[in-house]
Amino acid sequence: MSDMEFQKNMFSELRIVTADLSASGKLSDETLCKAVTMNENLRTEYGYMFNPRDLVRIADADAAAQIAEQFRELVPEVKAKPMYPDFPSQVMEMSEAEFRFHQYVHYFSTYGMECLFGVNVQHGWLPAEDADTGITETKKTEKDKALFDAKTVALCDEKDASLTAYKTILSRRERMTAPEAELVRYAVKQLSSEEMSSVKVQFKENMESLFAIVMQETEGDERISRLKALCVNCGDVLRGWKAYLNSVHYKPKTSEKRAVVRLLETYKIEDFTGNLMLSKKNRDDVLTLLQYMDYNTYSRSEAHRKAVARLRDGDLRSWESRLKVLLAESPKSALEFASQRPGELVRKANFLVKNGASSAAVKEILCAKADVLSSQTLTRLCLYFSSPKMWNEWWDEASCAVLYDIFKAALTEKLSRIDTPLRDKKVFIDEENYSFADSYIETNEKSQEGGYIRSGMAFRIPEEAATVRFFTYWNDKDRIDIDLHGFSIDRKGIRSHVGWNADYEKNGIVHSGDITHSNAAEFIDVNIRTALKNQVSAIVTTVHSFTGVPFCEIETVLVGMMAVSRPGMNVNVRLYDPKNCFFAHELRTRESYLNYCRIDLERRCLVLAARPIRDEDEDVFDGKVGFTLQDYLTILLAQQNASVTDNAEDADIVLKLGKPEEEKDISLTDVNYFLDAE
Repeated sequence: MSDMEFQKNMFSELRIVTADLSASGKLSDETLCKAVTMNENLRTEYGYMFNPRDLVRIADADAAAQIAEQFRELVPEVKAKPMYPDFPSQVMEMSEAEFRFHQYVHYFSTYGMECLFGVNVQHGWLPAEDADTGITETKKTEKDKALFDAKTVALCDEKDASLTAYKTILSRRERMTAPEAELVRYAVKQLSSEEMSSVKVQFKENMESLFAIVMQETEGDERISRLKALCVNCGDVLRGWKAYLNSVHYKPKTSEKRAVVRLLETYKIEDFTGNLMLSKKNRDDVLTLLQYMDYNTYSRSEAHRKAVARLRDGDLRSWESRLKVLLAESPKSALEFASQRPGELVRKANFLVKNGASSAAVKEILCAKADVLSSQTLTRLCLYFSSPKMWNEWWDEASCAVLYDIFKAALTEKLSRIDTPLRDKKVFIDEENYSFADSYIETNEKSQEGGYIRSGMAFRIPEEAATVRFFTYWNDKDRIDIDLHGFSIDRKGIRSHVGWNADYEKNGIVHSGDITHSNAAEFIDVNIRTALKNQVSAIVTTVHSFTGVPFCEIETVLVGMMAVSRPGMNVNVRLYDPKNCFFAHELRTRESYLNYCRIDLERRCLVLAARPIRDEDEDVFDGKVGFTLQDYLTILLAQQNASVTDNAEDADIVLKLGKPEEEKDISLTDVNYFLDAE
């Protein structure tokens, strides 16, 4: 990853702008004026701004010009025109026969030519390029009014950027997104051993990625000491070793085998034995991992060797099997045994209740052990078991209600014990452009596409917005075909589809035309008034790499949602305006088909998904949320003995999702919703 790519990821994932602030001491009326002018330009052009404290730092380093230039690279752009540059007017005014004729001619100029002649086509025919069609291009140059408040970005000295990224991402107990993983890989190469060791990696899968980096970048005693700092127990070592074996195609070096064996034998024999046999199904997996480190060859501990021999001989009983035996004998004894591993008790709660254990007893134990439970896990389970989507053949409604009650009680107890700045304070909740009652906290299930505001958050559609615009821009050295689709449902349950293989215009939803080559853009506009008039209640948008190439292997795939103040017919407003984007992503995952966003027209909000379409997403129009962000905050504030005020002026603390603007502001995003608080 280049320095510029690192800066772009810092901006998109952490909403941080890096700059060289070493030249301090230049604060003057002139440099302050330049900083303020730059800030106003960023606000009007891109919809971003710095807070007053950072503006002073920019002026002190005379860095305004540097940052203004950097922003031109940081904010993604749509660098191509759609099939009909005067979209949506041209599409709405033409007949279906004309639209389809243009579509088929374009397809023939790309897929057809390649099929008939075996050549690689880089650019296909477009109607806007043919004078015979009578299509003229209208220059869309007028800026739309700002429909959102400007978003605050933070400033970071570039010399501190790598450590800031590393600490922020790895201190969280949740899986890194694809862009976050890129930031960490870049940061590791810049950081010293001491800097890396100062950060405790909180999530196991993140540890696996770092395990491979440490194996590759260090050796000898330093390798072992850094791996020991990284791995809490032998189970972590085995997980990391498995991930590393996959990365080197099961061909590790001798020094790496020896190091892992030495590392395993630094742990107490009880820990070592317990992690060898967690369940029957992982026994063969562990034996394979031991084989690929030549364990017996490099082992120096007789006690550890004997434990491995017992594993091979089948003499070790798994924790899971012991639990089942005890449960058959006495549910009370099984609960006492399970309470020794609260994390496993969380995972086995339903199994225990189904097999005779008291749900009240399970709840009591989990509440008593709340200190060592993960807030993220409990929040995820509250969302999972409160959602009607879970009430299917695997989970009946009654079971979900019991489990939800257990996990909500445990989360409530957990939140009463953590230490946050909210305790005994007056708090104002600033929802900004979001609807907390329609939002939910995604932890390990959040979209791998990343973004500062995570998936699951509901964005309010501004009252002045007449249109919601779904857009994409893509480019690559090869011909790539990216498609947008809009699936809608009306109040009678009747569904419709706008896309290349469906309607091009229906119920106020209109497609800009399907382009099948690179360096191209597509749009789908939703005219809110027309759609509601036609009884449309919800729309689900998807993005698809029709060529089949995963998004991460395409040079550029920008996709996002935008608000427009006026309906698109015969207006001169720019087709793309970054300051009015709800969100935008340059796609990075290995997926080729994403359920991107759900638009609820009746509630005037849209919820970011940006994840692969899954079996449980079959009814994607439902949109029902069980455990909301508002529910979570209600519990948190009550357990912290905080009182909620009606205005920011009377509050000690202002909670918001975006970056802080004032001293008393706290960003829920930056503090990970207090889920990591100890």
